[in-house]
Amino acid sequence: MNVFSSIMNRIKPKKTCTIPCYEVNAGFLGSVEGCCLYAVSRNDVYPTVKAVFDTMSPATRHALLFSPKSGEWLERAKFWRDTLRSALPDQQYYAAMSIILKWYIRCVKGVYA
Repeated sequence: MNVFSSIMNRIKPKKTCTIPCYEVNAGFLGSVEGCCLYAVSRNDVYPTVKAVFDTMSPATRHALLFSPKSGEWLERAKFWRDTLRSALPDQQYYAAMSIILKWYIRCVKGVYA
């Protein structure tokens, strides 16, 4: 008898159990904008922009989880401009867009630290 078969003879099947599977929905903190807004203004602007994000369709929320590729940053900025302009008061709109655009500039330039 070889070593492998002797080990296999000692292994006994154990009782199986069911592991629950959870469906994880697209959360605002999974997006570039959610992270930068949370880091800078978690008590001021973040909750209102998150409320706007939560009203978006599931397909749109899912698409925002992926960072823009080269050349897509402008379209994403325009999307947020159009979305937030009608949903937020002027002061919160300008604060949110300022934070988002500053982070976009850092990402495009490759400055992460």
